[in-house]
Amino acid sequence: MKMGGSALYGTVFRLSTDGSGFQILAKFDIVNSAMPFGKVALDGDFVYGTTAYGGSYNKGTVFRVAKDGSRAPEVLHSFAGGASDGDRPYGGVVLEGGRSFGTTTTGGASSAGTVFSLNPDGTGFQIVHSFTGEPGGRRPEGTLVAVGEVLYGTTALGGAGIGTVFSVTPDGSVFQVIHEFPASSIDGQNPRCTLVSSDGALFGTTVAGGGGNGNVFEVDLDGSDFTVLHTFTWGPGDGSAPYGSVILDAGTLYGMTLYGGSDEVGVLYRLDASGASFEVLRSFPGGARDGKFPWATPACWAGSSTARPRTAGATPTGRSTR
Repeated sequence: MKMGGSALYGTVFRLSTDGSGFQILAKFDIVNSAMPFGKVALDGDFVYGTTAYGGSYNKGTVFRVAKDGSRAPEVLHSFAGGASDGDRPYGGVVLEGGRSFGTTTTGGASSAGTVFSLNPDGTGFQIVHSFTGEPGGRRPEGTLVAVGEVLYGTTALGGAGIGTVFSVTPDGSVFQVIHEFPASSIDGQNPRCTLVSSDGALFGTTVAGGGGNGNVFEVDLDGSDFTVLHTFTWGPGDGSAPYGSVILDAGTLYGMTLYGGSDEVGVLYRLDASGASFEVLRSFPGGARDGKFPWATPACWAGSSTARPRTAGATPTGRSTR
């Protein structure tokens, strides 16, 4: 979690799937690492992740901790910003081919963000790709997903409009924008999600656009077919602004929205992966005994320039298939 712990700069924790055995594995501080926003990855005896702040330059870190909590957090890389490094890694890391891969929201040759890699012990840091803004996209915030020998991700901004879906090979030799989200389109805008892959397709969310309140979408690995599976409309039976990713289980997508629902403070939803059926599983009421405004990873914190969702009652634009 991005905050909490003795220094209030976040923790890494574990617990059993039945909720028992809760244990704090690491507590962060601003000097070493601070505010872990993204997903963590498990490999052998270690848990790997990133923090958006802290490190030698207070521009974020890649860290690892022992999965049993027996060792203090170890900083593997401190981001310095600039053309040869990244800055502010909001997504976590993915392990592929014996190396860790991740993204930074800024930094790189065009100050538009990077894809980076390094060895599990922190050696061999490399910039795999520097984003160019327009047309290549900028501000990647989600965790990368590996499909075969290719990495896929999203940028919240840039491209020919407001965000992209991209692919890149682990050595950086081939980079492609496989889908762009136009500024005026029912496709949606601001994809800040970590993608989910299944059977040659990628699933994700946009925070805004479409009917004004964001979408759930599907796109083929080569970008040849793009489908809006659901357009959020805000009202009591729907959500708005899905700040986070979906998970896929047995042909059903599950996710959360920051707004919408009966009390307008967010919902938990499920959606058939074909887009055929949508259901709000829970409208969060807030209050002392419940939550509100679920803000799933990757988080979008201060400095983001996301368009705010439209007011309740915005008209949905329906489903689009290319």
